[in-house]
Amino acid sequence: MSESATVGTLETFKALADNPLTRNVLKTFSKNCRKDKGNRLEIALELYVGVRKEACLSCQLSRNMLTPILNVACRAFGITEEQLKKKGYVMKQ
Repeated sequence: MSESATVGTLETFKALADNPLTRNVLKTFSKNCRKDKGNRLEIALELYVGVRKEACLSCQLSRNMLTPILNVACRAFGITEEQLKKKGYVMKQ
């Protein structure tokens, strides 16, 4: 990846991370889920990568709202959604 492409990628990611909507979504989802016994964001990521198959409606909604954010991150870093899911799955094992 060229230096200018790397700078563009980092700028895109920074804009995404600095976005107040993104921050509020992540803050909301980082609370604990009593039903699934864990951090809602972690559960949403487990659902996203396929490590977890079932979760409560709130955790599933968290995954659905997190997916577009992860898709933007994939584009910013030049990877596919499947590459991210595979890497996330391997890291969780």
